[in-house]
Amino acid sequence: MGNPTEFALAVMEQMLNGDAPSLNVLRTQLAHATISHELTGVGFYVNFNVPANCPTISNGSCHIGDVEAEIDGLVHGAGFVLFIVDGKIRTLEAYSYDEPWPESIERYVLKYHDSSTRMLPF
Repeated sequence: MGNPTEFALAVMEQMLNGDAPSLNVLRTQLAHATISHELTGVGFYVNFNVPANCPTISNGSCHIGDVEAEIDGLVHGAGFVLFIVDGKIRTLEAYSYDEPWPESIERYVLKYHDSSTRMLPF
C-alpha cells in the first residue's frame, strides 16, 4: 500500500463510520471529492476538493480526531485529524509520534481512541 491516498481512504472510512446524519453527509462529500496528497516525512496531508453542489453539515468548521493506527514500521503508531471547513471535508492530516513515516504501509490496524464512545463534534 505505497499510495498514501489508498491508505488515507481506509482512514477516512474509519473516520466517517457511524449512524450520525452528519457522517452520512460527509461520506457523500467524500464520494464526490477530488483528492490530492502531500508527504511530510512524518505523515501526510490529503486535501479534498468537494464540489459546490454537495450537501454540507450545519456544524460549519470542526474536526474529527478520534482515529489512530498501529502501523508496521512505526513504534508509537499514528494519529489522524480530519478538518471540516464550512461544512465540507477539507484536509486529512496523518502524523507519527516523533519518528519518520514508513515508505510503504503493508500492515496496519485502525481503531478509535476510546472503543466505547466516538468523539464527534456533532
